[in-house]
Amino acid sequence: INPATREWKDGLFSSIMRELANVTHDGPKWILLDGDIDPMWIESLNTVMDDNKVLTLASNERIPLNPTMRLLFEISHLRTATP
Repeated sequence: INPATREWKDGLFSSIMRELANVTHDGPKWILLDGDIDPMWIESLNTVMDDNKVLTLASNERIPLNPTMRLLFEISHLRTATP
């Protein structure tokens, strides 16, 4: 969200999540996030992704993950990981 105008602009993650949520085939859909995870970013993701696997964006749009969608985090070291 632009702090001055309060306009929403999609980032890469929300764009990919929306695209995969709209794919109609029943095959598996994976999002692989490779590299170290910033603790602040992952805590923010934890805040907007609820237990029902729904991503809530700052624009109040809700993107439900379907049962075939998975997120995979591949990191080089657990020192930046959070519980």
